[in-house]
Amino acid sequence: MKYPTKEEKIHTGNLKPAEYFAGGKQVGKKERFESLIKKDRTLKTDRERLALFLILASSEDLYSKAETIYNFSDRCINPDCFDQVDLSGGLEEMVKLGFNLFNGYPANVLDVFSRLDEDNFEVAIKAIRARFSQVLKA
Repeated sequence: MKYPTKEEKIHTGNLKPAEYFAGGKQVGKKERFESLIKKDRTLKTDRERLALFLILASSEDLYSKAETIYNFSDRCINPDCFDQVDLSGGLEEMVKLGFNLFNGYPANVLDVFSRLDEDNFEVAIKAIRARFSQVLKA
């Protein structure tokens, strides 16, 4: 895997981070998202990681557990995280969705969306759109 040089721009592609976080309760989400991208050295074309990091940045709880959920050294998800961290049902489903968008990890759409509150529902939709390069509407 090629890592970006200092000259290469690392960001979210065609969309500015503010567009990912337009509407809803957004305090700190943009900063957490940018922090994850910087730590991982995520390229703008890496839609799989961008979608996962949108989800991990969506809550203080997920962000605080990001190092257990995602291995930044090996740049891969940690499916064993569900036995290592305590997550509410909705946040566990959000992580499963993020893993699914990252590499096809099993996630049941009915289980995921039936356990989400309104804010997490919106984050999930935005992550799906980001993964498939869809333009997000504010």
